[in-house]
Amino acid sequence: MNLPKIVLVGRPNVGKSTLFNRMVGRRKAVVDARPGTTRDWQGQEMRWRHCSFVLVDTGGVLPGGEEKMQRRVAQQVDQILEEAMLVIFVGDCRGGLTAVDETIFQHVRRKNRRIVLAINKADNSREELDVSDFCRLKGFDSSNIFPVSALHGRGIADLLDYVARECSGQRQSFPEKQKQKIPRLAIVGKPNVGKSTLINQLLGKERVIVDETPGTTRDSIEIGFEIKGQPYLLIDTAGIRPMGKIKEVVEIFSIARTKQAILQSDLLVFLIDSSQGVVKDDLRVARLIREAGKPCVIVLNKWDQVKGVSFAEYEKKISARMSDISYAPVLKISALTGMGVSTLFAVAKEVLKMTEEEVSTPKFNKALEEIQKDIRTPRVSFPKPLKFYYGCQVRNDPRTFRVVANFPNAIPGHYKQWLVEQLRRKLSLNYLPIRIQWTGRDKKDNR
Repeated sequence: MNLPKIVLVGRPNVGKSTLFNRMVGRRKAVVDARPGTTRDWQGQEMRWRHCSFVLVDTGGVLPGGEEKMQRRVAQQVDQILEEAMLVIFVGDCRGGLTAVDETIFQHVRRKNRRIVLAINKADNSREELDVSDFCRLKGFDSSNIFPVSALHGRGIADLLDYVARECSGQRQSFPEKQKQKIPRLAIVGKPNVGKSTLINQLLGKERVIVDETPGTTRDSIEIGFEIKGQPYLLIDTAGIRPMGKIKEVVEIFSIARTKQAILQSDLLVFLIDSSQGVVKDDLRVARLIREAGKPCVIVLNKWDQVKGVSFAEYEKKISARMSDISYAPVLKISALTGMGVSTLFAVAKEVLKMTEEEVSTPKFNKALEEIQKDIRTPRVSFPKPLKFYYGCQVRNDPRTFRVVANFPNAIPGHYKQWLVEQLRRKLSLNYLPIRIQWTGRDKKDNR
């Protein structure tokens, strides 16, 4: 059963995202002092007083705005209002009731939704008096006004109590048993590569705003999605580019959220604009993926625009330039037309299955033994033959094995890489990053 949606609405820069973060209890939405920071709406499932609901943060609305981005934000807000059980209209007690506030409020009223006012920036009892200005709103019950301070937490509990009472007719209790784990898939890549277009293609509607201007997506947006009965949590992230190209402070926070989404994901869908080829920004993303130790699918977007080169040739070039994530399978799609998208999720399902299967110690040691006997083993020069005594899996994310050897600190890099490739093949972990912790049996081995 769908949980009731509680939607925050208001003009830009009244503190909706700060209020959202305060109500959900963590810094989920990017906050900046300038108007227009929030563009795509995002929701967070939460509970209060034994009631559960989805709290939704939206972009600031400027009625009649002519700018293309502002029109798209307004359209998104209208769409989510259609699903709202309750609207929290957010005002600014310091700025007072403005003509823009009145226009937005009357627009929400015409949607026939229940409305409660949360007047933000009431940081002390003196500022709370300024809330009375909002009693002038036409057609509103003045008893449903809550002075709050999203910055300091004043009045938040009272507001949440009201929300819980409003939800009482649709009360949802969280089940006692543990919920099914839903895989988290983060869509990553440089700016303007088609991440949001891919999300919208999957959902069959414009859930996230798409624009040709790089940097349109500023926050990591989490979206529930199901394909062939398998639920996923898709995460649309802000594009990653070098610090020297960043023009706004808010981009620094956006990129930090993208890096956090990478660390918290189960699988990364790494989009590359195949019409441009692999560029420096792509290599920067690949390094982040390697450092996080996450499984990944490299997706060549806009493949329908590539001419004069076969996929096999292109795939070979990708592998050569992205040796950091050589384990990742490479696919071709068109996020705009939907070509290849079903294949993407078939491969994603296969990779995720690999992440769930732990390697038993006997199986790992058998693989080590077979590798040592392989006549193709690279030659290494030591006082005595290199020997692996035993090993075992010590971590699942990223997949990490400990190997005890007689010369752990002298093994050359090319040999270590060769061993990793052999382990992938023998343990059927073809698409996973593998890390090895080397150690000796005693102090003499570790010298």
